[in-house]
Amino acid sequence: MVTKAALKSLQAEDFNVLLPVLAHIERLNVTALVDIPWSAYGVELHEKYPNAKIILTVRDKHSWFQSYWEHFRWGAILPPPPFPSFPITQPFPLTVLYQPFVQYWRLVSQRLQCTAITSFPPRMLSRKDKQDCLDGFEMHIERLKNAVPLESLLIYNIREGWDPLCRFLGVPVPDFPFPREDSYSMIHWKVGPVIFLVVVYLFYGLVLLLLHFILTFQLRKLWRQKRD
Repeated sequence: MVTKAALKSLQAEDFNVLLPVLAHIERLNVTALVDIPWSAYGVELHEKYPNAKIILTVRDKHSWFQSYWEHFRWGAILPPPPFPSFPITQPFPLTVLYQPFVQYWRLVSQRLQCTAITSFPPRMLSRKDKQDCLDGFEMHIERLKNAVPLESLLIYNIREGWDPLCRFLGVPVPDFPFPREDSYSMIHWKVGPVIFLVVVYLFYGLVLLLLHFILTFQLRKLWRQKRD
């Protein structure tokens, strides 16, 4: 429900598309929103919920870029629509499920002016591509800083641990260590762009080779049937 509405919202660049989803979330007594699409609409959420507290996580911008690239680069491996509408291009059911997320990641990257990372086909990024992403990252931070009052905004680096977070939220500090595990470690495959591109294009080659064998087999089968 959220992903479908988020797609429409990002395509239309209209926060109001998400209002029915927010109404449903309120009925479920949900009191916190995290991640995409909500992180893209911090200012709009503050305007709708002026008494809410907003946590803006920050980090070194180059470290952020590396993490962002490792996560969103997977959005570049499939072409945009109308590619998914042709059955022959869907040799694996996974691509049918994966395509909406590719579109989603591209729209998110577009909002952050990081489109080069999710553009098909995958390629080496230029210095300008990287700088565009870094500029978008800094603009996002400044936009929130300028729109949300200091008393409602926590600018937070997770390296700071529990104390500033719990103090801002007015809750006691938990009696267990602050979590440090990367739950996206499978997606954040720790290889550089060259190896990543080599693996992706080898995969494309294998898919094309497989399609070649399938088509050749079918054509030979038809030829034999006609001959007989």
